[in-house]
Amino acid sequence: TKLGWDTLRVTRMFLPDYRVDFRTFVDVNQLVKDNALAHFMEYDDVLMWNYPVRTLASVYSRRCVALRRDIVIPAAVITGEDDELLHESYIRGIIERMETHFDLMVVPKGRHMLPFDNIKELVRLSADWLHKAFY
Repeated sequence: TKLGWDTLRVTRMFLPDYRVDFRTFVDVNQLVKDNALAHFMEYDDVLMWNYPVRTLASVYSRRCVALRRDIVIPAAVITGEDDELLHESYIRGIIERMETHFDLMVVPKGRHMLPFDNIKELVRLSADWLHKAFY
């Protein structure tokens, strides 16, 4: 994958406006597999698939502020145990390097599309965390 990111950085220099279809490197059908709402994606006019190379390069190369300085409010990351794109170990590694303490909440058997596949669990976890963090 490092080769892919390096290629993206070089392409950004020469073809910053070249548009890349997100679906060429992420199997979206696999992400929404078994989701009852997945068929609505083809009718969603707001859903974007094509992104300029400069946008992808900036999103995936931007350093997180929380890695360099403390954030004074409580913060958390919610991820799925079976996330296909951002593995739990990857998220843990980032949190361990942060100056700020972030709570990590893992949805058992959750995949990348938590808001679609695990709505009830996501809402419950979020509400419980918000209640503990702010009350």
